[in-house]
Amino acid sequence: KLDKKNSKNFHVPVDNEDRKIFSIANNGLRNLYEYFINEICEIFGPNYNNISMIDVGCNSGYFPISFSKKGFKKSVGLDREDYSDTIQLLNNVLNTNAEFIHDKYDGNLFWKIQNKFDLVISIAVLCHLSDPLQHLAYLGKMSNEAIFISTPVKPDDYEYSIHFGEPNKYYASDDFPFSFDNLVRPSRRLLKKSLNLMGFTNIYEL
Repeated sequence: KLDKKNSKNFHVPVDNEDRKIFSIANNGLRNLYEYFINEICEIFGPNYNNISMIDVGCNSGYFPISFSKKGFKKSVGLDREDYSDTIQLLNNVLNTNAEFIHDKYDGNLFWKIQNKFDLVISIAVLCHLSDPLQHLAYLGKMSNEAIFISTPVKPDDYEYSIHFGEPNKYYASDDFPFSFDNLVRPSRRLLKKSLNLMGFTNIYEL
C-alpha cells in the first residue's frame, strides 16, 4: 500500500479478517495436534526420558518440539524441505533440543536413518506418496515399539484398495510415478491389514 501523506510504501502482511480466519484454523489444528500428543503420551506412560521419537514429514517441527518439551530422550524431525533454521529458532525460544534431518522420503529412507526409534510419527505424508505402503513399511522398520500415522482413508472397509487423486505436481522435480502426490487414499481395511502384516497387534483408531 502507499501512504500518500508521508509518500512512503509500507506492507500489510494480512488484513484483520484474514488474520481472524487464520487464527481460528490454526487454533483448531493446534487442538488436534495436542490431542494426538496427549493420546500418545498416555499410551507410553509418564516416564519419557528413555523414549526416542522421529517425525517423518515434520514440516516446521510441531511434534519434535512438543515431544522434546515433554522430556523425550531424543526428538527428531525429518522433512524433504529444509526447516533447520525454523527448528533451531524454536529450540532457542522454547529451550528444547529437537534435531532435524533434511532428506526425502524415498526408498532409501530407512537405510539413511540407520537407527531405530521407540515412536515413529508421520502426519499427512502417506496421502502425498505414490506408494503409501512402501512408506508405511519404512516407518515400521524404523520403529522399536509404535508408529502413529494420520492420513485420509477410503471408507470402503470391504476392499483392499488405494485411490489415487489427480496428480498435481506440487514438487515439479518428481517424475512419474512420484508425481501422484494429490490425496492418495488407502482403504481402511488395507491400512489395518498392512499394520497387522508388519507385526503391529494393537491398533488404535482415533
